[in-house]
Amino acid sequence: MSVYVTFDVEIRDMTHVQASMKDKDAAPALDAAGARYTSRVGVHKLSEGNWQPRRSVVAELTSVAAWEAFCTGSVYQGLNAARAECSFAKLVCVEGLA
Repeated sequence: MSVYVTFDVEIRDMTHVQASMKDKDAAPALDAAGARYTSRVGVHKLSEGNWQPRRSVVAELTSVAAWEAFCTGSVYQGLNAARAECSFAKLVCVEGLA
């Protein structure tokens, strides 16, 4: 069953993000995990509630297991450590329809 992961990233220091993430891109790691982007930092419009997403990305993966393997893998852990120095992220994984 496919899963959809929403990344909501609040950048605290854009200059630091650009410098620390220059050679670190999540796209190849997500590709290797079998993911595909469905939305990447697009325009968003809040229709209800008080959520204020910052930089949003949505990716589709083949399963929860594939997502968990990506999250616990060394590539993502390195990316996450660099990202955490200058931003804060919320990640949500939701199973799709069977």
